Amino acid sequence: CSEGQRSRSISTKISSMAHPLPVGSIVTGGIRILDRRPVFAQLIATIANGWSLLDHDIATTYALLMNQGPHVDGFSTGLDPVALQVFDTIETQQKRMELLTKLAGWRVKDEQLLQDLAEQIGPAIRRAAKLRNIAMHSVWGVCDVYPPAFGHKMIYELRDFEDAVARIESARQLLMSFCLSFAQACKPTHRIIGDTLVPIAASES
Repeated sequence: CSEGQRSRSISTKISSMAHPLPVGSIVTGGIRILDRRPVFAQLIATIANGWSLLDHDIATTYALLMNQGPHVDGFSTGLDPVALQVFDTIETQQKRMELLTKLAGWRVKDEQLLQDLAEQIGPAIRRAAKLRNIAMHSVWGVCDVYPPAFGHKMIYELRDFEDAVARIESARQLLMSFCLSFAQACKPTHRIIGDTLVPIAASES
């Protein structure tokens, strides 16, 4: 069975490349079974790491939106440390995105950014989560004539794993673009003069 092409392209539709394992196929499982498929094991690890990065990006986006200033001339927009602690207590991704979306509706004044969050970023994260969940929560086994099989019922190929990686990368890119646009919109309200933090309007008067 072909392992598929290692494509890094970012597509916009959820692929359904997995297909049923033929009846009578012999599948071997076990905790170290993917040692026999190191390329697949590496991609599953890449998916896990990529999702952890995306999850961190979502948390830092929330902390960025929570920071109401002062925004200091010459310094990047900071993250609210309390927001990071609060966000970390929320267990499900759905609740996290609901909280982030509500906060954005309060803090973000750019209607296009809000539309991007609702129509592009949120759906991209959900698509990435769907494929990530398959990789992380499936029971993997090995059939000598096929790539790894999930639940002894479905066959997955390299392109399925690459698709999951690509979706995570796409979601991260969209989210980082959102953060950059928001940070650029936060004009400095203060500057440091000597050892003193001074409002810009006061320092220029």
